[in-house]
Amino acid sequence: MTPHAGEEIRVLTVDDDPAVLDTISLYLENIGGFVVCRTGSPEEALNRLESGCFDICISDYDMPGMNGIQLLERIREEDNAVPYILITGNLHDDVEARARGAGASDVLRKSSIGMKFYTDLVAAVRRAVERSRDRGAFDCRSGIRV
Repeated sequence: MTPHAGEEIRVLTVDDDPAVLDTISLYLENIGGFVVCRTGSPEEALNRLESGCFDICISDYDMPGMNGIQLLERIREEDNAVPYILITGNLHDDVEARARGAGASDVLRKSSIGMKFYTDLVAAVRRAVERSRDRGAFDCRSGIRV
């Protein structure tokens, strides 16, 4: 089942930079097929993941209080297998390796935000959600782990 087959993809975006947060969210919403919830706080993201239903989480790496890898580790500690894409302005090999080791579906560099970044982001989101749905991951709509 492809995630674009009539079902909207529910996305949680997390970034402490309001301009980046708004731009990514608006881009996804405007191309269609995405419902986006946004927050600038990793702690708020944890609360929303606990109380809401999301197909994927897209998070910045460098945020005050908790970086994107720490957020991912906390999400996994909660036994939440939501696909996770880390975006970062400074992609270093160790950040990518640590993110993938913690369970990130993908890591993208955002320092050159432009059309290529958005095209890559949309492709990464769709791939991650499709893999998750193909694996029969937890369906938060029904509350059943399939």
